[in-house]
Amino acid sequence: MFAVGGAERILFDVINNLDKNIFEPKLVCLKGGEEKFSLWKNELESQGIEIIIIDPVVKMGRLKRLIKTMEYLKNEKPDIVHTQLFSADVVGRIAAKLAGRKIIISTEHNLNLADGIIKRIFKALTSRLSFKIIAVSEAVKEYAIAREGADPKKTDVIYNGIETEKFRFDGRDYNKKNIIIGAMGRLTFQKGFDFFIKSIARLNEPGLECLIAGGEDVRENGRESLENLIRDMDLEEKIKLAGLQKNPLDFYKKIDIFVLSSRWEGFPIVLLEAGMAGLPVVAAEVGGIGEVIKDGHNGILVKSGDIEGLSEKLKYLIDHPEERDRTGNNLKKTILEKFNISKTVRKYESVYIEAVNARKIYEKNIFIHKI
Repeated sequence: MFAVGGAERILFDVINNLDKNIFEPKLVCLKGGEEKFSLWKNELESQGIEIIIIDPVVKMGRLKRLIKTMEYLKNEKPDIVHTQLFSADVVGRIAAKLAGRKIIISTEHNLNLADGIIKRIFKALTSRLSFKIIAVSEAVKEYAIAREGADPKKTDVIYNGIETEKFRFDGRDYNKKNIIIGAMGRLTFQKGFDFFIKSIARLNEPGLECLIAGGEDVRENGRESLENLIRDMDLEEKIKLAGLQKNPLDFYKKIDIFVLSSRWEGFPIVLLEAGMAGLPVVAAEVGGIGEVIKDGHNGILVKSGDIEGLSEKLKYLIDHPEERDRTGNNLKKTILEKFNISKTVRKYESVYIEAVNARKIYEKNIFIHKI
């Protein structure tokens, strides 16, 4: 199932920006049924990228889905199978191995702190089938090695990137009086929006507004729980749930401060997007966030769950427009220098070529399946 989140975003951007003179990517989804996928499906297909859905109406059991995936890969014979996220990692790795595919690459996107021991065992066992494991941050690399059995010798870091010009906004008014504070992400426990809401309850700034954007994860009833919290704290006039954003830049233009109050993160794409829009950022110091934000230079870091600290830092930025200007523009410079999607894609291409050369596969075109 192809949902709308950071992992899906980077997968989409890498596929879209691969050198098509060398690589022929196809996207394999294990399950269908995700309506929000249509936001990207049309664009991928318009670029001539084929999308294959193994179980379009989600009626197959796990074993049958694995067999169908294996049959597909056996028929198509891709040179490289690249898996993303838990289900695709486990099913994709096993199916690729059974189909005789020799190059299996996987990307680890997150600190999977919500995963139980069974998931970690499956990840550890199947990780041995991978030629290379890509972690999206040093924090994710350390986690994958320590908790998911990744081999340190074949685990590398490739930072996420974004199409910087797509999110660039240079017309921000840092001297605005009526401030709008925003957050964006899937409405899940991981993202810590409850921390954000409780920190806003401590602020009494006149005219302050807050927006939380993002779609609801099918596995959690996140929107309802946040609505209940907002109502219980009598914040319905101050905090609004803005829903899924088809054009995130429009959302970033509306707000004046961006908050990332997560419990854990791998390497959040929204941090890069918000930074390119010139937004000052207050973020929880978890996962790969500290690999982008240098506290006091290009953003402000707080401990995850520190509601009082988050509130105090937001108050500071509200009262100091010059700091909003300085940290927001410093973050934009950081992203332009280090986190452009072209750098990310070139590194993935190098991994693919290295893998092909290592396996002595000499083809005119390299045929990649992304699962």
